[in-house]
Amino acid sequence: MPLYLDGVEQNPDTSGVDALEAAIGTITSSAATGAVTSTDVVMAYIKQLVTNQLRGLYVMDFWSDVQEEIQLDGDSAGTETMPSVTVADLPTGAVVVRAIALLKFRIVENTAAATANKLDGATVANTSQVIQIRDDTPGTYTDCINFVDDQFGIAAATREGGDVIIGSIDIAGSGKVDANDTYNFQWLLGLADEDYLQFNDVQTGIRIWYSLE
Repeated sequence: MPLYLDGVEQNPDTSGVDALEAAIGTITSSAATGAVTSTDVVMAYIKQLVTNQLRGLYVMDFWSDVQEEIQLDGDSAGTETMPSVTVADLPTGAVVVRAIALLKFRIVENTAAATANKLDGATVANTSQVIQIRDDTPGTYTDCINFVDDQFGIAAATREGGDVIIGSIDIAGSGKVDANDTYNFQWLLGLADEDYLQFNDVQTGIRIWYSLE
């Protein structure tokens, strides 16, 4: 059907389409069912575009439900169970290239009435004062968020607004974050200076970069 603009028939340039059809055949649904060969320059180029598209990186965040409180003791280090994250929306064929853990809390509170509070000690890898993750088969816990000594410093009997802590450890790979699954978190042997350092309305998260090839 001709295209009209202000009553005048338009004749757009179709030379580009004609040239493409001359190279790969008439553009119809039936033409698309034939074998694609890399000997055809045009089809090889199209295949390269599709391949490069699949190789692109995509990113998705997944979050746990809220846990009301995590409380760190000031007398002895204790391991605190944290909310789990379910990864359920990665597309078929997705390959996890990189993943990091996230920690979010609405409030941090020092319940010590007369003494300032903070973390007592930095992360000791795979040992203490570290958040860890595993798959729920269950797998083996691995470090995902590190802390430094004196982090979360807060005055006596004080509540402060929370934050999002972003892990720097790549937790992608076999036995770690590699597919749609449920992942468990724990705070391994967390310790504060005083009783108690509390984190309220806590969520854990996983940020995943993936490709489709």
